[in-house]
Amino acid sequence: MTSRRTAMLTLALYAVALGVWKFYVPQTDWLWRAFAELRFAGLDWWTITVFLGQCAVRTLPYVVLGALCVPVIVLPWRADRDTAVDARGAARRWPVVLNACLALLLALVLVGVLRGFAHGALWSAPGLWLGLGCVLGAMIGDVLTHHHARRPVRLLGALTLRITWLLVLGSLGVEAIGYLLLSGNEATSTQAVVSSAQKRAIVAQLQAHNPLRLAPQQTTELIVPLVQLRAMLAWAALLVDREARVEVGASDGALTWQVALHTPRLLGRDPILNIGGRLRGQLARGELHMDTCAFHAGSLQVSGWWCGASLRAALRAARDDRTLGSLLAVLNAVEIDAQGARANYGGVVLDAQTHGVVQRLIGPGQEVRAAVTAQVNLLRANAARYRAQRDPFGAVLRGAFTLAQARAEQSDAAAENQGAILALAVVLGHARVATLAGLRQVSDADAIVRELGPLAAHGRSDWVKHFLVSAGLTQISTMLVSDAAGLLKEELDAGGGSGFSFGDLQADRAGTLFGEAAVRDAHSAWEVQIRVVNAYRLEDFLPPASDLPENLQDAELNARFGGVGGAGYRAVVATIEARLKRCAMYR
Repeated sequence: MTSRRTAMLTLALYAVALGVWKFYVPQTDWLWRAFAELRFAGLDWWTITVFLGQCAVRTLPYVVLGALCVPVIVLPWRADRDTAVDARGAARRWPVVLNACLALLLALVLVGVLRGFAHGALWSAPGLWLGLGCVLGAMIGDVLTHHHARRPVRLLGALTLRITWLLVLGSLGVEAIGYLLLSGNEATSTQAVVSSAQKRAIVAQLQAHNPLRLAPQQTTELIVPLVQLRAMLAWAALLVDREARVEVGASDGALTWQVALHTPRLLGRDPILNIGGRLRGQLARGELHMDTCAFHAGSLQVSGWWCGASLRAALRAARDDRTLGSLLAVLNAVEIDAQGARANYGGVVLDAQTHGVVQRLIGPGQEVRAAVTAQVNLLRANAARYRAQRDPFGAVLRGAFTLAQARAEQSDAAAENQGAILALAVVLGHARVATLAGLRQVSDADAIVRELGPLAAHGRSDWVKHFLVSAGLTQISTMLVSDAAGLLKEELDAGGGSGFSFGDLQADRAGTLFGEAAVRDAHSAWEVQIRVVNAYRLEDFLPPASDLPENLQDAELNARFGGVGGAGYRAVVATIEARLKRCAMYR
């Protein structure tokens, strides 16, 4: 009994200490910061190790908590455990399993109470890492409290065996879920199509209801009918899979949706991920009420009470996150039914801490920020000298990558290239790149541009901006998003602006390829530096495009090329891709 009291007292003291630490010590959004740094550092074994190490450090306190829960449960059953140590051990199997399950349940309850205490509530569901910590702790505690502890070799063997079983079962579980997700019948949805006019309408509507532009007490209502919902969903799906199939409709007063996406080929197969569902409900005063709720992914289906409970759990988890919670706090009401979706919300006011998290999430690391500052200073100091050159744009590029090459001797080549491209994109491309990249605006950018004078590539100043902005977007997003942003700009122009230009599209694509090559890995980063500094030729990375159609309005674009995605459009894009592949920079 003394041992049990000692175990209970130790557990109680540790839980109190953990609760005080969670409540009083500032908890940083380390996971968001880790993602932000990984996006710019690149994915290699070192960054994976650091990330997993951070996860292990954050999980360790809950491993200890799970281990302390085991003796509290096991000690009252000492007689059962001792008599179980006979020849075959059959009598001890079920008590051991029950002990571990009860200890794990106790650990999860304590973690939920501690998380709720830290968030000012009675209960908060444990996250993935905390739950995993409790599982490992309960497993370790179960081994330590049994007769294996008397023999270190058996203790190590038993612990290794259980962790191995956990990894094996976890891997099999992942494989099984993957099979179920990809084993559903092929969706009957139609090919995803979104026109340039629909994209312009979506952009205009979102700009008119931008929560960042609302006054503190001002509210707005965003109404999205079924047709526009389908266009939004099709647009998002096409960014992932150009052959995506999408359907949005109504049935029995509920909104129905379905998406089919092609996944990477496995064992010679081209599996399709089919996801969809039926929704009707509303979010009012922070409470979610679902009249109809069903979701399916492949062969997995969730409906009825389980679907609603899953959505409510996801909503609570999002609110617990400091960053997402501050964004969800502005929602007054959301309603989804057969007519579409409606949302009433106020202006987003980010506190200093949340704003810092968002900036870190979308912005580069300190090494890249230092490179950007150095590049802007170089551009500021040498603008007049660049202007006097026969090819000012070439002089700017050579100067930027010469500095990047020199700084890379004491730094990272890819990071220095990133800084050079972002600096040029912010000053010479568009100031909004700084906002997207989480960088400070360059206050004297206009003065630098005036002193530098007009820059041109193949006689076109607009191609310089297209090239630099696309290269800059590649540093803060994926190539997919950068290409999509360039295409969207041309589609917006086709609605009454300067018109759709395949030449601009080629400059956008060239900038994307250049930005990706400059930071792909250390070898590629050095190669780009050497080629720009020592063997600069504009045609090597931005070929001429005077033969490509330009200034096409919607009607002409649809008539001559079948619109964006039509047969004629794809033929011109194929010509552009073939032309870029012949460039020395992208071979």
